[in-house]
Amino acid sequence: MERFTPRYKFYFKSDYIASFRIPEDAYLLCTKYGEGSTIRRGHNVNKTIYVYTDDDFFSYDDKTGSKLSYQEIGSKLEAINL
Repeated sequence: MERFTPRYKFYFKSDYIASFRIPEDAYLLCTKYGEGSTIRRGHNVNKTIYVYTDDDFFSYDDKTGSKLSYQEIGSKLEAINL
């Protein structure tokens, strides 16, 4: 079994909180912490891929060719086409 290091880092304000392999999981933590939450690809602030705002839309571009958009519907995220 291959092991992968979680590359997506969750920060609240300037405090590092957790790492995730999937950015959608980090987004769910953003919804719990609220404004001031960010997701980075690594620990550098210049690699921020998402800044939480109080809406129900999650979209990110991690500069590796992955672009995803989601919308909260009820209690789960649904992929949407832009």
